[in-house]
Amino acid sequence: MLARIYGFIGEEALTLEYAHKALELDPDLGSAYAWISLMYSRTGRSEEALQYIEQAFQRSPTDLTVLSRYGQTLAASGRGEQGISVLERVIELDSANYLAYSNLSWARWYAGDRDTGIVAMRRALELTPDRFNIHRSLGMMEAALGNRAEGVAQVQLAERLNSNLQPSVLTAYGYRVVGLHDDATRVARAWAETLEELPQGDLLFVLYHLVLDEEEQALDAFVQLIENPPGPTVPTMWVMNNAFDDPTLEKPEFAVLRAELRAKIGWN
Repeated sequence: MLARIYGFIGEEALTLEYAHKALELDPDLGSAYAWISLMYSRTGRSEEALQYIEQAFQRSPTDLTVLSRYGQTLAASGRGEQGISVLERVIELDSANYLAYSNLSWARWYAGDRDTGIVAMRRALELTPDRFNIHRSLGMMEAALGNRAEGVAQVQLAERLNSNLQPSVLTAYGYRVVGLHDDATRVARAWAETLEELPQGDLLFVLYHLVLDEEEQALDAFVQLIENPPGPTVPTMWVMNNAFDDPTLEKPEFAVLRAELRAKIGWN
């Protein structure tokens, strides 16, 4: 299906176009509903994303891709217990599905069950030891639970595994979480140098200023972000839930904005 191809390369408009065309030919095609849901989620249309993934689940309740996406969407909508239940079902059907373990890890983490959340992320890493983003996530979790040395090692390994790609502000924030300020600053500035202009009104811009300890600029960027909120992406969830106990995000002015962001993207 062409929608799948365009979805993988991030072409939201073309993905939606071809997925809707697929539904005209076959109104019961669950995967088309799932791709529409994913594109709506990426563009901040969270309520519609949930509606479409529920339609996908009704039509394809045993499709592992649909099930995984359904569990992830439920968890990202604040329906943690439902999301966890669905993702556990995915793992029952496919015990080698590293993505299901990663999604289950985050769902448990955001639900406040950090101890079992990190266990699921460790299992995801066992299944896919070369994925830098899994190393980075695990490192941040380890540090948040007090295992700083292990957290540092995992984030450093994540950067090495990602060395052939552009620097990532997410890795810079990972260094902030594990307490390596100089490395956080280095990676953040390297990321900024790859851009023609900094992404104003983008959550990555908020992370960038947090890494550089520029609270006022981070707050201004957050205010701009609220005007056009993103979908529940990984960095959105990090900031919205203050996933790693960032002291800046706990400040009252940031806490108010985090609550507003949760309301705008439909987190219940």
